[in-house]
Amino acid sequence: MTDTTSMFIGDWEIESFLPGSVIFHSPKDNEVLLLSRSSQILARVVLKEDNAVILKTEVEINIPVSGGKLIQFLHNNVH
Repeated sequence: MTDTTSMFIGDWEIESFLPGSVIFHSPKDNEVLLLSRSSQILARVVLKEDNAVILKTEVEINIPVSGGKLIQFLHNNVH
């Protein structure tokens, strides 16, 4: 069983494969936050018209170069 959280923001599809994570969208800045169970910010991404800008990440993020508008938060980075 996969623990997946997903949401659509305009044309963008946002997916998280991290158990217990929460995706939050701030319409003011068009910013997406990935939060842990303890409300720690794991990633901050700003959605633009044709791309996404990663401001912070503690997880692996997949943003395809071509195709649909998709952001995938895959797993925690190993430190």
